[in-house]
Amino acid sequence: MDSLSDDVYTRFAQPLWRVQNRQADPLDEATGLAAVWSSVLDELMADLPLDATPEETEAWQLERDTWQLVHLLYIERMTDRPSPVDADQAGQSSSTSWSYYSTPTDIVSRYIESRTDLVQLSIVRDWLHATTTSLSPAEIRRGYAPHTKHKLKDAKRRGATAPTGLVTELDPDAVDRQGARLESEDVAYEKALMRSLFEYVRAGQIDQALDMCAQSDQSWRTASLRGGTLWQDPLLEPDDGAMDEGATAVSTGNLNRQLWKSVCRRIASSPTITPYERALYGAISGDVASVLPVCSSWEDVLWAHVNGIFEAQVDHALSRSQAASFWLSEATIEPTAPSRNEEDYTSQPIKSTLANVFDSLLSSDSQEIAQSARQPFRVAQSLLITSRVDRLLSSFAQRIEDSGETVEDELTVQLLRFFSHLILLLRALEQDTAIEASNYIIQQYIRALKTKGRDELVAFYAANLDDSGSIDSYGKYLQSLEAADTLTRRTALLRTLEHGLDLRRVALRTVQLIIADSFLEIPDEEDVVQLLSQARLDDRDDTLIRALQWLTFDSRTYRDALLQANALCRYFLTCGKPFAARMTFQQLPSDLLPTNAALAAETGADLALFEEHLSLARFLEALQLHNQCAEVVSQQPPQRSSPVALHEFGTALRQVTEQFNEHVVQILESDWLNFEPTQDQRRTRELSSIRHIYIPELITRLHRTLYETRQWVPSNLQLAIDLAATVADERYKVYLAFVTSKHNRMGEFLELVRVASIAALDRGSNPFVAA
Repeated sequence: MDSLSDDVYTRFAQPLWRVQNRQADPLDEATGLAAVWSSVLDELMADLPLDATPEETEAWQLERDTWQLVHLLYIERMTDRPSPVDADQAGQSSSTSWSYYSTPTDIVSRYIESRTDLVQLSIVRDWLHATTTSLSPAEIRRGYAPHTKHKLKDAKRRGATAPTGLVTELDPDAVDRQGARLESEDVAYEKALMRSLFEYVRAGQIDQALDMCAQSDQSWRTASLRGGTLWQDPLLEPDDGAMDEGATAVSTGNLNRQLWKSVCRRIASSPTITPYERALYGAISGDVASVLPVCSSWEDVLWAHVNGIFEAQVDHALSRSQAASFWLSEATIEPTAPSRNEEDYTSQPIKSTLANVFDSLLSSDSQEIAQSARQPFRVAQSLLITSRVDRLLSSFAQRIEDSGETVEDELTVQLLRFFSHLILLLRALEQDTAIEASNYIIQQYIRALKTKGRDELVAFYAANLDDSGSIDSYGKYLQSLEAADTLTRRTALLRTLEHGLDLRRVALRTVQLIIADSFLEIPDEEDVVQLLSQARLDDRDDTLIRALQWLTFDSRTYRDALLQANALCRYFLTCGKPFAARMTFQQLPSDLLPTNAALAAETGADLALFEEHLSLARFLEALQLHNQCAEVVSQQPPQRSSPVALHEFGTALRQVTEQFNEHVVQILESDWLNFEPTQDQRRTRELSSIRHIYIPELITRLHRTLYETRQWVPSNLQLAIDLAATVADERYKVYLAFVTSKHNRMGEFLELVRVASIAALDRGSNPFVAA
């Protein structure tokens, strides 16, 4: 089933894409969505594997049938019709094209065509005709009761009496009139014939039933089945040009239709008639009670009721029409056991009547039919027929939610596909749907597509959600690609451009979702100092840094990338993770700053954003220079090395320590990160925290580096002592960063200054006089 399921996703998406891009009409007979999807399922069902379970096969068939129903119903529902005509007005003259003597055919046609509910009922009946699966015609046998006829002839030839209990005459009523029987072979054939005729009627193939009667030499039965034809006369019909010139006008149909119907119902209620013959005459006359005993499926029972409702409406139109009463005979024969009163089918709206029918199917005494009525596709059919689409969508969404949002079950995935596309079809037709339930269903289908590995379709369906829902849904999908390679992630994001999604908003939402799941609480500043030596990324750090990539795949999000990079850098620094902060900035593409700079030059905005970024980058560069100093020191040559090696080492050490000192002093004299407070209180707190953590840390690192390298670079000792003057300078107020409400690092720094000063005195220089 996997290959079949995989194929159906694409084949459902393609026609929907064409409709949404105005390349096809959603209700076109050939390219309309429901029609195409029904054909797709027909083709895919031909490839169902031999090991497919009956439940799987039934689900595919029911979905196919449901799409056919949707197609037929919505072609009608999207068609404008004239105002409804009341039954007692049918046949009355409303224009010169109608006569007071309109024939019953005209009256019924006009009545039905003006009633949307009746047209839809007729559509449902025609659709049910196509759902029958039990059509198995009996063989054609010439002559009526040939075995009985042979027995009677043989007895007559021998001068004997007919066998006991056997009919003595061969007219069609002999069995009932004489209370006798036919030969067993003839009885078996008659039962098979009656079943075949009923199945033809059930399938809407009345002409085939009539033809079978004729071929079986039962022309009298052909006449009895044809008695329901409405009377019409071409000479009295509106001139529609349908009649060929020179053709003879011949009236057809039954003027005694009511009498015929009474006889049919009497046959249908007769206990001496076989069940299928009773059902046959019950079906053609609109009786229900006689048909139900031979109904073996949910579709059969529904058809019996729909057929009965339709026939009751036709009779109602004729009985209330003055024109019809001119033509039709009112003679009737009451059946011995009256069937359901036709008023039950005409006293309330058709949809209400059908709703009651569907309720009765759910509570049927037949466990098989009651269980069939609960099958999700049949539930969908019942609610579609009764125009309760919002209830249908809401109940299905609730079912998915109650099931724990599981989308692994194949039937659930199939249902999600069906309902999602039903929603999208209705939206294409500008029909209202339950918004919340609809979006939830589509979101679950998107989850199913992801589970099935159909990532290329996710953006397409996410774009069909409402604005905020589409952004959130696709953002969650992109979040799930956390472990994917860069190319896969970039391709997934750029698919938003193909389907009308806002790339920037999607990327931002994705980052927001990842950060919401990953951010840690900011630790205490005193604890942060203990973490500063860590030069590694844990999984959470890596997740946050990779999240930034979603904003670097396209220049539309470069400003957001810079903003988010600054925020992430601040976060890592407040957590004591300068290495992670440096890795964050290294993720930014080389053209990000120039692109943003050009935009800022045009608009004059974002200067503070650039200033913060450059300040943070300058600090990270200072830390990197400290690491370079340590690396150079670690390469110190032995004392007995050649003068050249010693000189080269001293020169390298002087250069790197001078760079480190200049870089730190520039930071200290630039009022680093001391920006004006903004409405972003978190940012303000983070900047303050970073100053209190890293200014003392930078100064102590620089001082130690200068002091420890005084042997190789003698001037470094004085630089270390001069650093104290910068700290104490009232212009920069650097000393304020050493003292907070929780800790005081000034004592630590003053101790370093004291040691350096003693070293200067030991060397014979005055530490308080600049070199």
